[in-house]
Amino acid sequence: MEKKVKNKSTTVSIPKLQNPDSKIKDLKKIGEEHNFFKSSLNLGKSIIKEEKFSRRIGHDILDEINDGLVYLSQTGIILDVNKKAAQFFGVSKKELLGKHFTKIGIFSARDYSRLLKNFKAALSQKVNLFEVKIRNKKGKELYLECSVTIIKKDRFPSGFIIVARDITKQKLSEISLEESKERYKDLVDRAGVGILVEDNQGNFKYFNQRFCQLFGYSNQEMAKQNIETLVHSGDLKRIKRAHREFLKSNKKSIKLESRCLKKDGSIIFLEIYGEVLKEKGEITGRRYYLWDITERKKREEALKSSEERFRILFDYAPDAYYLNDLKGNFIDGNKKAEEIIGYKKEELIGKNFLKLKLLSPAKIPKAAATLMKNALGRSTGPDEFILKRNDGSLVTVEISTYPVKIKDKPVVLGIARDITERKRAQEERNLLMTAINQASEIIALTDVDSKIKYVNPALERISGFTNKEVKGQSIRLFLKDVDKYIWQEIGKTLREGKIWKGKISLRKKDSSLFEAEVTATPVRDTQGKINHYIYFLRDITEQIKLEEQLRQIQKMEALGTLTGGIAHDFNNILTSIIGYTEMALDDAPPDSLLRCNLEEVFKAGKRGQDLVNQILAFSRPSHQQKKPVQVSSLIKETLKLLRVSLSANIKIHQNIKSDSMVMADPTQIHQIVLNLCKNAADAMSPKGGLLEVRLEDVELSKRFLKAYPNLEPGPFLKLSVRDTGIGIEESVLNRIFDPFFTTKAPGQGTGMGLAVVHSGVRNHGGIINVHTKPGEGTTFDIYLPKSKGTTKNKEEKQQTVPGGRERLLFIDDEEQVMKLGKQMLESLGYQVTAFSDPLKALQTFKGQPENFDLVISDSHMPGVAGGDLATEIFKIRPQIPFIFCTGNGLKLKKEKAMEIGARDIISKPFQKKDLAKVVRKVLDQVKTGRR
Repeated sequence: MEKKVKNKSTTVSIPKLQNPDSKIKDLKKIGEEHNFFKSSLNLGKSIIKEEKFSRRIGHDILDEINDGLVYLSQTGIILDVNKKAAQFFGVSKKELLGKHFTKIGIFSARDYSRLLKNFKAALSQKVNLFEVKIRNKKGKELYLECSVTIIKKDRFPSGFIIVARDITKQKLSEISLEESKERYKDLVDRAGVGILVEDNQGNFKYFNQRFCQLFGYSNQEMAKQNIETLVHSGDLKRIKRAHREFLKSNKKSIKLESRCLKKDGSIIFLEIYGEVLKEKGEITGRRYYLWDITERKKREEALKSSEERFRILFDYAPDAYYLNDLKGNFIDGNKKAEEIIGYKKEELIGKNFLKLKLLSPAKIPKAAATLMKNALGRSTGPDEFILKRNDGSLVTVEISTYPVKIKDKPVVLGIARDITERKRAQEERNLLMTAINQASEIIALTDVDSKIKYVNPALERISGFTNKEVKGQSIRLFLKDVDKYIWQEIGKTLREGKIWKGKISLRKKDSSLFEAEVTATPVRDTQGKINHYIYFLRDITEQIKLEEQLRQIQKMEALGTLTGGIAHDFNNILTSIIGYTEMALDDAPPDSLLRCNLEEVFKAGKRGQDLVNQILAFSRPSHQQKKPVQVSSLIKETLKLLRVSLSANIKIHQNIKSDSMVMADPTQIHQIVLNLCKNAADAMSPKGGLLEVRLEDVELSKRFLKAYPNLEPGPFLKLSVRDTGIGIEESVLNRIFDPFFTTKAPGQGTGMGLAVVHSGVRNHGGIINVHTKPGEGTTFDIYLPKSKGTTKNKEEKQQTVPGGRERLLFIDDEEQVMKLGKQMLESLGYQVTAFSDPLKALQTFKGQPENFDLVISDSHMPGVAGGDLATEIFKIRPQIPFIFCTGNGLKLKKEKAMEIGARDIISKPFQKKDLAKVVRKVLDQVKTGRR
């Protein structure tokens, strides 16, 4: 058997269940097949006709329903609830049963009134769906969609059924959607504007889809059009003249209207606004915005011939005009009103605006109060309201209302002005002012007499002047120290309507100066007349310091590349001088004049080697791998050696307060200390004085290191070398670290000492500062990052020069070096084949690759690089031991040599013991199978 429950829209068939305790899934199946639970209204009416419904299918089935069910007595006492309703209310069934529904404390006063209203409707056989918002006993907010249905027994009311459905997710989604629509409204608005971009010759460079739609062309077709094919012939001459003037003049924008031709030959009226495009201050083209005003033009033409003057004024007023009666029922409205709210007036006539959801619930009392005032004959406004348009978007309006009479019937005339754009513009102005006030640059606005009208807070932060102190003063308050000719140039440029840019020194309140990048721009009124000037002043003091440091680094790097390049040739010469002298000393009789002379030559060669090492120390980071070094020990050793060479009238004072370690190349640290002390001694010669060397631990702050962004704050070791000499003149102070720069007489200095110091400090990630005053002496302060490493003193054991009987191939393009290497190696017992031509050497090796146990080759030779030669040799015999000999570490690093396949590298100039040690080490590695 089936019983049918009918309402106005649905007939639901309910199969009669044979067993009251039948499975829940049977009921769910019924619900799915007949859409039983989809309509709360149908469910309520089904309950009316099936009075014994609950008893027959059991509470366990009702508890599985996703809607909440509340059974009330005729007086409002809760007689029963299902599980879902108890979950909505946040309490158990037991706590709800027997209570009056108004006492459970989850409804607001407004929602309580809404419930009562629907109870009354239920008594009159009306069932409505309505929404309520509750906060249950657990504090959770829910949105519920409810209906109230009366239950009758013997044709008399016996109670009520409330059906509630959780629509929280739906409501939150609707709220989110409204916010999203508002957020993207501006984007949608702009999408309806035709946009065209052209270059300075008037050629089309870009147009958007809307531009093509305006004329009815596709993108490809539009690319072939021009002004003559798009503009109506009757307007063409005027438009072309205006277009030429805009391209050639200094106008920033242009606005005009024109008749244009669509692809199908029909006429379209367009409003065109053009503006200048600039990039880096240069005009690169123009951009035009086009609006279709055809409909507006048609309306304008209709207005001219219309006899209904009042209707015309009413309909086409710039503001929205509307009429309603004293109860708020809509009578009439103009076009602007339709545009603002998104409804046609025919849709609104006779409807009450308080019930149209135009207003948010919070604003309805305010609107009702306005109606009451109108009923009393009082005008209101302007009052601000936010209206919800037909498409869901929001619009902000100012509304004024006036009680008037039409044919003796009192009505209300309302005038609404759309202030959405004005509000947005105000917000943009507020945002702009916020940005200006928070800008890091000084922004000052003056009149044409250069009197300050406004200045942002950056002024006080940078210059020390307050806004109050400078307002009304001349901008020259900051430009006091600027050359008058520059000031005249700034004024002349601005009066001509041009922008002035430059770097000048400006005065602070304490009279100190700061470097500023200044941009001064004329400001024009709506008539194009210059009425103000705006200045942008950016403090670039630190930037200039950094740029100066960068220039110094670049100059040092350039000189480093140059000096590193010639070091190879120097080392080849020194290799011959030192090597041949060393070989000659082996044969010279002891205590002979010849031996004495050779020893002097050998010493001169070693001094030349030291000079080249200083050049290389300047031109490359380091010869050696850095390791933890105790600087105090190096200082003491250096001063001990230096003491014997200094004049007796120079007193040395040590103040060593730290034994901290730094990651360093000991040779470079030794050179830094030695050169600084020699420089100090030279500054005190011949009168003498005090040379003080101080070493201490310091902690450098972020503020101290502001000019050194690559360094981190933390523990540093500070080395100070102070003298009481003649000091350094300011005119040469910025050149003292330049290589080969010296103030000494010719022949008295190389000019490399301080350049090596600067390069060494930089290579170790340190800082060097100079404090000097002519006639009072100079102090050099060096800061090196501290290391937590340890150092160990190792004593080198004197070793004999090793030799051997192996067969060696020696290659060097310098004839003298080639002969020297052959002679040295043969004196050690080796069998040596030597070449100065690398191609001949390669040819020989190809013919007899197994006749050689080791290859030694220069790394840089004309025509064939050492790396290329090694590659060819390895192709013939991949496992042959190979040693590179280089006169410039910049050309070939040891790591690179190893990548090519070499076993080791030796630097020029070399002595016999150095060469012997490297050759023996490589040959022994081959024998033991080690790399």
